Amino acid sequence: MGLMLLAEVSHKTQFAIAATFIFGLAAIGLPFAISRLRSGRPLVEPTQHRFVPWDGAIALIAMMIFALIARFFTIALVPIFYFATNPELPPPSPDISVEKLINDPAWLTALFQAQSFTNIAVITIVMILLQFTTRPSWFDFGLDFQDFGRKLKLGLLAFTVIFPPVILLNGLLNYFWRESEHPIIVGYRASRDETLFVWSAIAAVVVAPLVEEFIFRGVLQGWLERLFAERRRRSIIETDDSLDGVQPALEGPASMLPIFFSSLMFAVVHPPGPDWISIFFLALGLGYLYRQTHSLWPGIIVHTLLNAWSMAALYFLPDA
Repeated sequence: MGLMLLAEVSHKTQFAIAATFIFGLAAIGLPFAISRLRSGRPLVEPTQHRFVPWDGAIALIAMMIFALIARFFTIALVPIFYFATNPELPPPSPDISVEKLINDPAWLTALFQAQSFTNIAVITIVMILLQFTTRPSWFDFGLDFQDFGRKLKLGLLAFTVIFPPVILLNGLLNYFWRESEHPIIVGYRASRDETLFVWSAIAAVVVAPLVEEFIFRGVLQGWLERLFAERRRRSIIETDDSLDGVQPALEGPASMLPIFFSSLMFAVVHPPGPDWISIFFLALGLGYLYRQTHSLWPGIIVHTLLNAWSMAALYFLPDA
């Protein structure tokens, strides 16, 4: 009950609570980042790893599966979930506008139910596809539990570094450009529907981090890293064929290209508007974590905590 009272305090108090949390995290992450950079060390020590076994064709098919199932099939499933959970409600009018649908909590709840279901289907289908075509291990997937404690600590520390600048950038964009039009924010603020909040939280905090990190960092960025490394290996062999068989590490600007392209794709699949920019910079941080560790767990932890913050702020500080 005490937390619920946060929604009743003044806007200035809500802002102060949010700012205290953000700058408290920055007080942990910023000194760490500065000390690492001043000493000439990377923010995250690189881990030796092999490149993923899948090629561009498989990565492209996986992205198409994600686009078709997670986007188009979701829309087809919404009426099924809508009628299954609300048999007493009349169906929406065929000519109803998107704006009115977003303000219908029952329809929006069905959307997030369908989205959670299809996202789980996506990661299952893509894993089966990769297993039958390339026989990857859990390490290749980036989901092995070896040394998980260290990965958990790294994810928590990375959150203190990545979260404050991303959330501040998002706040500035919302203030000076225009407010976010994400369906979760628009729909919940309009309805305050508890069922809608629960299902949108499941979709955003539980399902999305795992599926999106797997698809964009593991499958897409993992293949892009292999692609650019193979190109560099060919150029090395052309210079000195005695180095044939060497697996070169990406260095300099080339090491950022896989992160850049996967981050751009990640931003584009989200709702347009100011969120695109902050999501792109978030993805750069997540991509860097994956490149240095070849593990999805640190990025999943950061992604989960950031989405959890957004949902908690929406619920407890709706006007902040």
